[in-house]
Amino acid sequence: SSSGSDNLEEVFETNLKRIGKMVAMLDTWDQPTYLTRVWTVYEQFVASTIQIEVDSEEAKAWKMEDGIKVKSLIQDSVGFKHVDVHVTNVMITWIGRVLEETCRELLDRARGESMKKGDCPQIPKAGDQRSKRLSL
Repeated sequence: SSSGSDNLEEVFETNLKRIGKMVAMLDTWDQPTYLTRVWTVYEQFVASTIQIEVDSEEAKAWKMEDGIKVKSLIQDSVGFKHVDVHVTNVMITWIGRVLEETCRELLDRARGESMKKGDCPQIPKAGDQRSKRLSL
């Protein structure tokens, strides 16, 4: 249905492409709620797959003088392109880490329930020699 989650990927992607921009609002820097909610992680995923770009030069500030100050700092140092690439890479890495941690927590919970039954093998972490063997 168009009111439920049956076609959320189509609706969200269509709207995001039409708008061409997305804003991520973080409540805190340390474990922001934004990156613990499945919908907002999905938003970032879709934005990265359809290549919605960060544009720090066109970013807006609540106070005009803050925008002028921050943009001057960026322009006088590394430049807008560098900031855009860096922010994109940080968000992708951050989302990837949150997604991995969330999946591991879910797997650990499932494993804990299965271990009570005695039938769940150890799931190796990324970089573990066992995971390399399993991926061959």
